[in-house]
Amino acid sequence: MEEDELLALAGGEIMVNLGLSAEPGVCTRAEFTLAMLIKLGKINSRDMSLCFNQFSLLDTSGDGRLEMEDVVLAADRRREQKAAEAAAAARG
Repeated sequence: MEEDELLALAGGEIMVNLGLSAEPGVCTRAEFTLAMLIKLGKINSRDMSLCFNQFSLLDTSGDGRLEMEDVVLAADRRREQKAAEAAAAARG
């Protein structure tokens, strides 16, 4: 890669356009990796959005980190939702 391409990846225009970097001019290893995967055509921004959305569903505490508590709570909520839907369907 050329220097300007690396600069754009490492916290520059590409990071901003993808909504990856929380701090201009700085990126984490994970942010850089995602940007590289997109640049290489291995994934696209829609793939990334789907993953981000799934993460958000699992991150029940909303702190941007997944802990076992989050995953267990998300699974419990999903089971409760399915049970409520089944009960509504049975009534209706």
